[in-house]
Amino acid sequence: MYSIMTKNLEEFIRKSISAIVCLLLLLSWIQIGSPMASSVAFAEDIPSLSGVPTNLMAKPRNSQADLTWNPPVEGYPVIAYGLYRSTDPAGAYSKIADVMDTKYRDFGLDNGTRYYYKVTSVSVGGESAPSADAAVVPMAPLDAPTGLTAISGDGRATIRWNPVAGAESYNVKRSTDNGQNYETVVSGVTDLQYTDSTVSNGTRYYYVVSAASPTTASANSASVQVVPAPSGAPGIPEGVQAVAGDAQVILTWREVSGAVSYTVKRGAFGSGQYETIATGIPGTSYQDAEVPAGPPAWEAEAEAAGNTLAGGASIVACSACSGGNKVVNVGNNSGTLQFNGVNTGTTGTQSMTIYYLNGDSTARTALLSVNGGAATSVSFPSTGNTVDTITVNVSLNAGSNTIKFYTNAAGVWAPDFDKISAGGSTGIVNGVTYDYVISAVNALGESYHSEPIAVTPADVLVVANDGTGDFTTIQAAINAIPANNTKRTVIYIRNGVYREQIVVPANKPYVSLVGESATGTILVYNLNVNSKKPDGTPYSTLETVTAVVQGKDFSAENMTIQNDSGQGTGQALAGFLSGDRGVYKNVRFLGFQDTIYIERRQYFKDCYIEGDVDYIYGPATAFFENNELHNNRLNGGYITAASTPETTTYGYVFVNSKITSNPGVKNVYFGRPWRPYAAVTFIDTMIDSSIAPYGWNNWGDSTKEKTARYFEYNSRGPGANPKARAGWSKQLTPEEASQYTVQNVMKGTDN
Repeated sequence: MYSIMTKNLEEFIRKSISAIVCLLLLLSWIQIGSPMASSVAFAEDIPSLSGVPTNLMAKPRNSQADLTWNPPVEGYPVIAYGLYRSTDPAGAYSKIADVMDTKYRDFGLDNGTRYYYKVTSVSVGGESAPSADAAVVPMAPLDAPTGLTAISGDGRATIRWNPVAGAESYNVKRSTDNGQNYETVVSGVTDLQYTDSTVSNGTRYYYVVSAASPTTASANSASVQVVPAPSGAPGIPEGVQAVAGDAQVILTWREVSGAVSYTVKRGAFGSGQYETIATGIPGTSYQDAEVPAGPPAWEAEAEAAGNTLAGGASIVACSACSGGNKVVNVGNNSGTLQFNGVNTGTTGTQSMTIYYLNGDSTARTALLSVNGGAATSVSFPSTGNTVDTITVNVSLNAGSNTIKFYTNAAGVWAPDFDKISAGGSTGIVNGVTYDYVISAVNALGESYHSEPIAVTPADVLVVANDGTGDFTTIQAAINAIPANNTKRTVIYIRNGVYREQIVVPANKPYVSLVGESATGTILVYNLNVNSKKPDGTPYSTLETVTAVVQGKDFSAENMTIQNDSGQGTGQALAGFLSGDRGVYKNVRFLGFQDTIYIERRQYFKDCYIEGDVDYIYGPATAFFENNELHNNRLNGGYITAASTPETTTYGYVFVNSKITSNPGVKNVYFGRPWRPYAAVTFIDTMIDSSIAPYGWNNWGDSTKEKTARYFEYNSRGPGANPKARAGWSKQLTPEEASQYTVQNVMKGTDN
């Protein structure tokens, strides 16, 4: 009993000592004061202790300052730091915060005002003397230069741009990798152009320009490309665009000053090797529906040395043949007609048009063999001594091929041939991606080619709910695509309202939905989590979705995807977009709560996205370019609810977009963190008055303020209020904002 009592007494004494220590700590905190403590002069009125923090640094932001410092060199036990601020280096400093870390973001500052900071360390015994001060002037960024143009020369490139209000100089940067790895060529340029003479002819360069003043700067401009050239050839065509169709590609580009004609070249995707497919094009468009799969008149190959015209075959003139081509006259002789060196750029099935002359009243047949393979029979109907054509599909290899025609075993003679040439979809294979480049030509020579543009011609399925297409529903067209397809299929949807739910499953990649118009092609459904199934149970969130996209490399364009279950009905998704590398252009996503859920990597351009609560949410890395985000809840909405993983760098990035709202809408937040490390960035955004001045919401959990990554840069409009933004959000510096290119954001591991 005695030992037990002694043990309890010892425990009581130990706990009492701990309580006294805690009380002393509390008293020391009371002495330190709160962030609103009164001003102090920093003289002998603060006890001078060892442990002064060192290397206090202040970095300016828009209405903010980032402060960092080193702990005391003695390494004595610090329990906190006191941070003080003044607008006069000799005047009274006011405490603004008690900080447990060695960094702090001060916010709500006036741009253009110089602030001075000092920091102290606090231990159980008291507060140290202050550190040396650090000064900083917060400042709004300048706008980035616009209107960049580039002129190539012999071993030089001249870059020009428009002036920027408030800028006193400009910095020119260069890279050979568009959107990444820019290095400064020159700083402090006071003119609106610069000639770079440190370049090599034939190398493609990408330039950006930033503006600067004594107190602030801008992010990088959009890039411009140039290839220095030794001659007076015209400039490189720019603005190249492509529209893919069924076995065809239509190319357009901007006119080049001084160009007489243009040349179009094509190559395998990513190969960097191109073959000329058209020259002497007078305008700024070209339709590619043929292949550069061999000489344009293969009868010339048959005449060349080393080719075989066996069995008495002869080559005679053909006045009826187009362009004076010759006919290979096999006549009534048993023989073989062989074409060597038939070149194609890619391996695959090619559609070959055979021109022939068969004046006999009986249809003739011949055997066709490619590269010594098994023979197939080809029939040639009677033509009555006129030139006619038939089309056959043959399987060719990339590179050189040999095509042979000969009589069949029954002794029926092969017809007379004019030529075999590329036709139909030859060389353009649906589902295969090609790179196209354009060059300009005049009397002084040919320019270097444009940057390659990737295009994928594809099979096209037509959906029309009036019965005039291949299918009346979108899902029926999706179902017609074979599972585990390896080539792109385009589903063209004519205007109409398609009230259905669709699923693009994970085993159907490379699907494109293309509407006739963004406002006329409408995919809509109306389920929500409060809707009831026939058995009375509610629908899950995923079951409410109008469009589920799980297949990778999906794209949608020119259409509306909507959930019209109504406001206040709970979660009701228009889109569940989880397939990697999804692309959405000119798509309208309409809904209320949880309009779109996004995973993996998604790219949105020129889209309209509408909702009220968390209407863009999920763990995706997503780049939103030139989009409109529209709020339709009168009070207290949220645009984003990101659940970005901690290891993901960028999360959601909105660039050159705008935020709009219905009349009377207010107190909308940029976002709230669905998961702790939510990452959302708004860059160069036009914001209406619906956004709450504070900007961001912590979803009722202050611990997420330490982990959420909420950034903003150069916002404009009545809702742009960096001074009032949450202190745990960050205004990016121009250097930081310049890293948010589509190339940097969207790179990553393919899924």
